[in-house]
Amino acid sequence: LPIWFAFFSAGDGFSFESKRESIRVQMWPFLVALALSASTRYWKTALWNNGIHRVIRRGKLVQHRHQPPLGQVILDLPQGAPGQPQALQGAALALLTLMISLGTFMEILDITIANVAVASIAGDLGVSPQQGTAIISSYSIACAVSLPLTGWLARRFGEVRVFVIAVCAFTAASLLAALSNSLEMLVSMRLLQGLAGGPLLPLSQTLLLRCYPPQKRGQAMGLWAMVVVVAPVIGPVLGGFLVDRVHWSWLFLINGPAGVAVAYTVWKLMRSRESACHPVRLDLVGVCLLVVGVACLQ
Repeated sequence: LPIWFAFFSAGDGFSFESKRESIRVQMWPFLVALALSASTRYWKTALWNNGIHRVIRRGKLVQHRHQPPLGQVILDLPQGAPGQPQALQGAALALLTLMISLGTFMEILDITIANVAVASIAGDLGVSPQQGTAIISSYSIACAVSLPLTGWLARRFGEVRVFVIAVCAFTAASLLAALSNSLEMLVSMRLLQGLAGGPLLPLSQTLLLRCYPPQKRGQAMGLWAMVVVVAPVIGPVLGGFLVDRVHWSWLFLINGPAGVAVAYTVWKLMRSRESACHPVRLDLVGVCLLVVGVACLQ
């Protein structure tokens, strides 16, 4: 889709018509980033699939024969096997599931909760409603940038540690967003919210799969998927209620108690089950091209 959009909008650009103005979006920076990415002579991709290391170089697939066979699924090893954490049970497992789901709910809720409050926020901050839409787009841009970095962060610093830090940063950014007295400060805090909230979605799945036994992982993913589906629906309803009955700052203040509870509970139950850390190299060129490409699509 980005490649199609880049070629479609090359030349004169693509115009979005609105009631008051026509916003013209030029795609040349995206085309430059695309050309730089396509002109790379050596392209490598490390694929770790069930313990098999494959390296793609110049279109040729090289497989290390001394690695475990493809059919061995590490996640399905019996509980208590070397390198595998013991599954939680009873109230501890239920509490952990509730807190991880609540963290996911917070992140997805903030995508839609501010949609119905743009006019109120813009009027309170003294800007136009068109400028107020940056409150929504800034959060989505930041999430799109930080989400692909989750794998590198988890392998470099540990899954539990990254999840807890992301929840704390998301909560702090939410509280600062509620205290914003200008559009610039609010947009900046929404950017921080998105950067911190991006890793929450994939890491919540990872932590649930690590704690549930193999026969119950499908049930865990079903509960997690239910939260993902329900949160965008509740967002506009809850946002409209808070703006109409209280104040728009409560759109972000509600994340405070929930974030503290999620961070404390997950760290308390999972700090002894931290994943191994590895000094993985970050693809800085890919990150820069990702930022440029996502920014050009907004």
